[in-house]
Amino acid sequence: MKKTLKIAAVSLVACLLATAVSAFAPVGNVSVPFATPKVDGVINADEYPAEGKVIIDQKNATAGGWLGEVPAANSIELFCAWDDTNFYVAGNVTDPEFNFTTNAEGYNGDAFQVSLNVDNVFKTEDASSRAIFYSWGLQENGTIDVMRQESANNGLISGAGKGAKTDKGWSFEVALNLEMLAEDVSLKANIDAIVEAGMPIGGLFCYLDHDAAGGLVNAYATSATDTVGWDPAAHGLTFVFAEEVVETEAPETVVEEVVDAPAAAPQTFDAGVIAAVAAIVSAAGYAVSKKR
Repeated sequence: MKKTLKIAAVSLVACLLATAVSAFAPVGNVSVPFATPKVDGVINADEYPAEGKVIIDQKNATAGGWLGEVPAANSIELFCAWDDTNFYVAGNVTDPEFNFTTNAEGYNGDAFQVSLNVDNVFKTEDASSRAIFYSWGLQENGTIDVMRQESANNGLISGAGKGAKTDKGWSFEVALNLEMLAEDVSLKANIDAIVEAGMPIGGLFCYLDHDAAGGLVNAYATSATDTVGWDPAAHGLTFVFAEEVVETEAPETVVEEVVDAPAAAPQTFDAGVIAAVAAIVSAAGYAVSKKR
């Protein structure tokens, strides 16, 4: 009997593990609404339309094939928007052991390494066609500098964002210039990327979880499968720029003033009718008088 119970327990554990593994699913498409948030490191409720929000956690991120795990306590509340100038990405990061970055170029604190395949120009078939990487962490003064990699213009973009330490971890807001994104694609792939509504951006959103000494302990990403890959086909998230919503004013309702019609003039009898009536009355009077 005990042996049977032991086998049943092992089977149950295996079943639960299989369920946990099968629960992973890629993020998929994320609509990027047209809006212009203020990049100050504080994410206000009215800055980012709800349709551009996604939660990144154990359900759609994986550390498989990379390092560590996706901690159950960690998650990223990700927001995005775009306008005629920038692609905005922002987030509230839940990371109980958050660490600032002291080296912007080496992002030695908790940081993001984000691969963006603008207009999905780069293809997996070309081994050298990794998309461009934009990486950042938060410095103690609230500044976010973005490190550009896999680009013809590798280097640091100073002051590209703002952030703050929070009671749950940290927050960030970053503005990536659209001309810069298009130029990065053009210089590397010799293809003009048209930044416009309907344009997709394949994305691999990676979180680099460091300890207080700057050592990397967990590295996980929004991959297409439960094993992290860096080629374009491995991107498990696709941003899609939405059309600008143009609000139109309702036509003004014109209320016409109702003017009272003038009172009808009193009816008058035609002069001829009056004369005829008078003649009849006169004749009647004459007839009566003659009869007497």
